[in-house]
Amino acid sequence: MAIEVRPMDCRLQIQLDVGAAADGRRIVRTRTFNRVKSTVSDQDLFDTAAALVGLQSSTPISVRRVGTEELVNV
Repeated sequence: MAIEVRPMDCRLQIQLDVGAAADGRRIVRTRTFNRVKSTVSDQDLFDTAAALVGLQSSTPISVRRVGTEELVNV
């Protein structure tokens, strides 16, 4: 049996440090951008995230590519 992996969905997530709470805990916000083409390269996605981070006033913590794939028996 051969299995084929088919990309279905892709999202870009950027985690931002927005400051500290009154008790000293770090406040983290996640910005999610849906409906990203699953064929986009990792470098292009990271470059896009860098451009979006430049528009934010908060400090970036991480950039994530979240994808869903379908496994098909061919």
